[in-house]
Amino acid sequence: MIDRKTAFKAAAVMIIASAAFSNGASAKQDPAPLQPSSSWNLNYAEKNCRLMRTFGEGDDKVVFAIEQALPGDHFSVIVAGRPLRSVYLKPTPEDVQIQFGPFEDASDATAVEGDLGEFKPAAIISMAKLGTLPFETEDRPDGYVAPGPFDIIGRTFPNDRAAQIEWFRIERRRRAVTLATGPMEKPVAALQKCMEDLVSTWGIDVAAHRELSRRVEPTNDPGNWIRSTDYPVSELWKGGQAIIKFRLTVNEKGLPVDCDVSGLTDSAEFAEISCDRLKKRARFEPALDVDGKPIASVYLGTVRFQMPR
Repeated sequence: MIDRKTAFKAAAVMIIASAAFSNGASAKQDPAPLQPSSSWNLNYAEKNCRLMRTFGEGDDKVVFAIEQALPGDHFSVIVAGRPLRSVYLKPTPEDVQIQFGPFEDASDATAVEGDLGEFKPAAIISMAKLGTLPFETEDRPDGYVAPGPFDIIGRTFPNDRAAQIEWFRIERRRRAVTLATGPMEKPVAALQKCMEDLVSTWGIDVAAHRELSRRVEPTNDPGNWIRSTDYPVSELWKGGQAIIKFRLTVNEKGLPVDCDVSGLTDSAEFAEISCDRLKKRARFEPALDVDGKPIASVYLGTVRFQMPR
């Protein structure tokens, strides 16, 4: 499980905290949930896994995608189609609420407007999860460090709660689009299998990463790994933005020796700058296997290049 993902806001550098959870108010205009118009489809891509399904018919058709490039409980969500016009998104980040209901709480999230081929507009949410994770409900003192062993490949969200999900909703300013997803335990299990297959191509000891005694830990401030001065000038002038999911391979000495990215952007410059700066500036304590021996591992995170609102 990855319970601390690193994210950066490069136009005005800061660490973006995890989304806070709250109970969402009911939408002012909440039409009936759109019913499925296709089966779930799982795409095994080179760098990510994408779970997709369509809902509604004709002009009301919506594409719903859950995309995952890094293991754990977090994923990206894309909701695309004409009904999203009612949510009034913009290319700049907007605050929204999402919920896998009816039993999971609504969560605050950030969405940007894009498109998914012929399906426009699209709400792109870079950090989402099915609901409150088990460790998030524990009362822990400040500075608490969870004891090992650590499984950085598996999920912690319980299958029985995923089985109780009936719908997904995105809401902004009391206007919502709701999709009748039905139970999510089987789709999520298929997504997890895809992620495990993907991790097996990373060149690490997968079995050892099921029970690490220590994960890779930064020894310098992640907030300084990518700075506002690293924003690509050409993208700055045209208002370009990007969300980059990165994977650093960290050797037994704690040095990043390889970087791989996947991102919600069409610009290669964002990806190139991210990897260059991360490899130059990031330093770590290496991961330790169950016997305390240093092993090659990975550090996973997200870089957000974002223009000021």
